[in-house]
Amino acid sequence: MLYNHFADKEELLATALRAHVVTVEQDLGALPDPGVETVEANLRAYLAHGLALHRAVLPAFVGLIGQPDVLARFGELDEHGENWRDRLTGYLRGEQELSRIAAEARVGAAAAMLVGVCHEVVLAALFTPPGTPAEPPATEDVITVVLHGIEPRRSHLALET
Repeated sequence: MLYNHFADKEELLATALRAHVVTVEQDLGALPDPGVETVEANLRAYLAHGLALHRAVLPAFVGLIGQPDVLARFGELDEHGENWRDRLTGYLRGEQELSRIAAEARVGAAAAMLVGVCHEVVLAALFTPPGTPAEPPATEDVITVVLHGIEPRRSHLALET
């Protein structure tokens, strides 16, 4: 009966996975808009949202890792601008337009870094033996690096010479 609504098993599974992701995101609540609060506070909120989202959905993706057709179908169902990464990138661009982030900032790279932190934290926990404490990077440290980088500050270099 289900196949009357879906072309095949892959489409059925991909649609179920998409519904799971949408439900989890709705339960997590709204994300901050550009210009509200501080950029730092907003990035903390985006990272917390992303970590909660990934903790809830990545186990399902890991279970489907051996089914690339399902994952490809899932990707086809994605509406541009609807996923967390797209909203994060849009948020950063909005802050850029408000001049609260440097005009030359590479917001796509910053978004990729935050997404990568979410993947690393959740996947590391999934693949760590039970009882082994996982130490994710501190949210504050991640946000500091995204906002300020890892390059030495010029003023510190001038004082040292």
